[in-house]
Amino acid sequence: MTCDLNGIKGYFEVTVSAYAPSEFRSHFRMTRGTSEFLCREIINTGRIPTGNSRGRQPIPPVKQVLVLLWSMANQEPARLVADRFDITMSSVDRVLQRGTRALADLSAEYIKWPNAQVLFFHNVYFKCKTFYHYFTYFRSCLVFDILHILTQNRHGLFFRLT
Repeated sequence: MTCDLNGIKGYFEVTVSAYAPSEFRSHFRMTRGTSEFLCREIINTGRIPTGNSRGRQPIPPVKQVLVLLWSMANQEPARLVADRFDITMSSVDRVLQRGTRALADLSAEYIKWPNAQVLFFHNVYFKCKTFYHYFTYFRSCLVFDILHILTQNRHGLFFRLT
């Protein structure tokens, strides 16, 4: 048994496509180009179905990915996302499950863990950087101490360094 819910008609088809780049970025937390690239990557994993053999009309794959991105970017309840994108709440749940599985499949390709050589390089780099900051701090403290001594010497007495 299905019931027709009153959602926001044309939000995905009209409103999202009319967003200015800054507005799109503020809503989806990424540029339109990045979201299009991510849509292609997620669709290519095969986790997002492109057709439907029964029931309602299939949700376009791009719309499914944008539902996933909207949910992650705004953390709205499924009821609001379903209303905004004019799909059912159960469809939102399925889209989120499929989308997160697709992102998990893609994670190995885009998230690289460093090997031992890279870890050694970063360790040496940060130690050198830390030493430089400590040295710079020590040097600036030394200069301030000398200036403090010279400004406190108002009686014309100068220290001789021998």
